[in-house]
Amino acid sequence: SKAQDSRYAGGRQGGWLKSKCRPKIDVVVGGFLEAPLKPFGGLLVGVYEASGLHYVGSVRSGFGARDREMLARLRALEVDRSPFVGGGDRGGRRSSAEHWVRPELVAMIEIAEWTAGGKLRQASFKGFREDLSPLEVRRERPRAVADGLSGR
Repeated sequence: SKAQDSRYAGGRQGGWLKSKCRPKIDVVVGGFLEAPLKPFGGLLVGVYEASGLHYVGSVRSGFGARDREMLARLRALEVDRSPFVGGGDRGGRRSSAEHWVRPELVAMIEIAEWTAGGKLRQASFKGFREDLSPLEVRRERPRAVADGLSGR
């Protein structure tokens, strides 16, 4: 983007601003990761489909100084088994840093896109949605694709 009355000038001269437009979506928190150098490493999240809660990826940024508060809230919901259908598809990876929680929290996140495999790319935490039930969270699809207008 640039000022409407300015002229185009090639190169990096400060007249243009790079503006990213990233979608914000809601996901259900089904687990968390501990990190070696800090108490909290990220969220394991999913969305509901007909067969249950499906793992869609992890969210590892956007928490700032909320690590300890987030960890305390998640520890209170901790359970022994994964809430995700099939135990959560993390490419066969399992670690002692992985913890499961009751799927009671809804997080708003910002993403770059959905991958072809249905996972999140470049997810960043924006906050919790106290006004939304986890059972209401479904995979959001771009309107053009959902309406069959994608041109493919």
